[in-house]
Amino acid sequence: MEQKQNRPVIALIDPSLVMQKMFTAALEQLEVELVHLPTVAAAQEYLQSYQPVLVFLSSKLPETDGLSFLRTLRRSPSHTETPVVLISSKDYMQDRSIAQSLDVMEFMVKPMPMQQIRDVVARCIQGNSRDEQ
Repeated sequence: MEQKQNRPVIALIDPSLVMQKMFTAALEQLEVELVHLPTVAAAQEYLQSYQPVLVFLSSKLPETDGLSFLRTLRRSPSHTETPVVLISSKDYMQDRSIAQSLDVMEFMVKPMPMQQIRDVVARCIQGNSRDEQ
């Protein structure tokens, strides 16, 4: 997967085509590139070579759960500080607590408005551009 130059990359790790379409629609007005990674294997392969500015991670994945994947991601030296937003259909306090301990940027509960997605991406990009100055 090749990245377009000078466009922040947002990764969506979620098996759902509906979520991919929603994120594509939500982000089309922003100057970002969305990379959809429908499986853990695809996500692992992509994240070995690339550093997205933000990862949206589903709590439900076919091979494992999102929190387990996040634990593995945080053990990778290149992704200890990668901003991650956990997306869940359930608002369980225990999941929120674990996600917080794994340093998630935000915990979103489905269904979320597209404006919420745009707001999180905009905040992340603005923070990223300040870091590069």
